[in-house]
Amino acid sequence: ENVAHQVDLIRAALRRFLPSGCEPHAQQVEVVRRLVYGLGDTILVAKTGFGKSITLHAYSVLTGNITLQIIPLSKLGGEQLDAIRRYEGANLCLVTAETKHTNPSLFSAIRKGTYTHILLGPKQVISLAI
Repeated sequence: ENVAHQVDLIRAALRRFLPSGCEPHAQQVEVVRRLVYGLGDTILVAKTGFGKSITLHAYSVLTGNITLQIIPLSKLGGEQLDAIRRYEGANLCLVTAETKHTNPSLFSAIRKGTYTHILLGPKQVISLAI
């Protein structure tokens, strides 16, 4: 019953993360709406450059919840990290195979809820006790 109002609110919020004059895609609005309002499992399949990352960032900013993003490659993780860093309020980390050695305090910070976004690969998901 409040769908139109929800869509308008989410669209306005997404505009804040886009360059001036750009409009969010309808799919971005719908994904964020489903996540923010708890409307069920949601999958977004889209090509590179579509703007999938903005949906994850918007969710974290709008709800205060942490986004956990599982990515296939460390290189892709670095690209995602750079893309998300542009968003105001983002505090993120990339967990790689080397993380335990290069930043031993990272996992403690993750447990404390320091980060808004945590990016990691499938191998790290199964091998880490966060």
